[in-house]
Amino acid sequence: MLKTKSNIKNNNLLSYPEGIYNWIFLICFIHPIHIVFAIYYKFYLCCFIDILLFITSLNHWKYPLLKSKNRYIDIYTAILAISYHYYLSIIYYISISTILMSIGILLYPFNTYLYNYNYIKLSALCHCLLHILISLGACFIYIYYNE
Repeated sequence: MLKTKSNIKNNNLLSYPEGIYNWIFLICFIHPIHIVFAIYYKFYLCCFIDILLFITSLNHWKYPLLKSKNRYIDIYTAILAISYHYYLSIIYYISISTILMSIGILLYPFNTYLYNYNYIKLSALCHCLLHILISLGACFIYIYYNE
């Protein structure tokens, strides 16, 4: 977190230092993979939610301020997308998806813990892993639904 006098005065702290938040910005480009899977397997509602998540994630992570409406919009969209996909993985008994998404969900508080204890790089890597696991979980829902 970058604490300069002007940033503290305006409450515009970066959530991660420059260079590190770029890792998360770049990992957001994994989302088009499960968007394509959603289209291919005809999960159009999931596709719509995934596209919203992709847009809000890119919008937030291009310059991630701690107290910005872009951050809160991204968080609420992520909660919606993950909750819906997690629900699908449970009701359709897709175990691999449920496991991957559960690990991804548990990584968020762990990510916050690392961040709060100033393990910034580990926190960012943990957040990247969260994106990867959730995306894989979504892909497995689309693939295994029809089997």
